[in-house]
Amino acid sequence: MQMTVIRDRMPFELPDWNKYMPAGTHYVKYPANVVAACFKIGDVYYSFCNARAALIFYDSDDYGELVHDENGKLVFRAQQLYQALFHFNACIDFSWQATWLYVQEESLDLLYDDLLEKAAKEFDLEKLLCQLTLAREFKLRDHITNYFNSVQVFREKYNYLKHRGTFYIPGIGSNDGTTGFKYNEIDLHAFRRRELNFKSWEHELMDFYFQFIEYFEALIHFVVPSMYLDNSIGVEQLLHYGKRVKLYLNDKD
Repeated sequence: MQMTVIRDRMPFELPDWNKYMPAGTHYVKYPANVVAACFKIGDVYYSFCNARAALIFYDSDDYGELVHDENGKLVFRAQQLYQALFHFNACIDFSWQATWLYVQEESLDLLYDDLLEKAAKEFDLEKLLCQLTLAREFKLRDHITNYFNSVQVFREKYNYLKHRGTFYIPGIGSNDGTTGFKYNEIDLHAFRRRELNFKSWEHELMDFYFQFIEYFEALIHFVVPSMYLDNSIGVEQLLHYGKRVKLYLNDKD
């Protein structure tokens, strides 16, 4: 059994962010923008789980029919690291989307006019930070900014992979940056890729694992109402919500 940083540091328990996925009672009790933000927290949870699964697959000792030699093992393990990198970075983007939805005006359009998808597509980080400033959510704005500044190296690695498709896997092919030819004692250069360092990535991905949990737990406290996990509702609340939806739909006709 190989001993890796991942196997040594991976906690048994997952973050329980799925508990924020809206139930029917939440739609009745809370504004649509808050419910939409909590729905997006669910997207963060699933993407985080995908990244975690990739790291566990990476750490496996037996790849079965998928791998037949050492080169195949290297490629498979590299693919799992790439998957983890992509899904962890998606978690960052989804955390921004959750915050963006949270600061939107309360509107049933989010539910009935497909505005949830539109809202998630029409923003970027600069717009989000501006919106948070206008809403006087300064602590939340600074929390997002400080965290993003702390993961710039990690983010840059993701952008490199997104635009180049792969890193060089040591031992597979050539990546020495030369054509093998010389002219008047001058080495004639060739293009090369950045090299994938498995041990370094193990450390960086596991560092990100714990840093993101800390960042996102704090963000949840900004976005989610304190009594959100209390699913009880009264009959009057349900009737009021039903009437509100009916009036909204009548106005759209």
